[in-house]
Amino acid sequence: MSRMKTGGRSPEQQGALSNATAGVVASVMGATAVLAMAGLPLRVIGTVLGMGGLIAVLLVRELADARHRGR
Repeated sequence: MSRMKTGGRSPEQQGALSNATAGVVASVMGATAVLAMAGLPLRVIGTVLGMGGLIAVLLVRELADARHRGR
């Protein structure tokens, strides 16, 4: 597969990205199941997962910025 199709990533990086994505999906599914078994309504579950996702995105962006600046 050419680097154009993978966003310039090597096959190793693409594989790691796929593994990370699978891990995130499994974590969200597990968290949803646990919160549902605890009897929380779907509105609360969605809010909890949404806030967790927002925090994760902000953390990843901050880490990428710090890495880009060479810290």
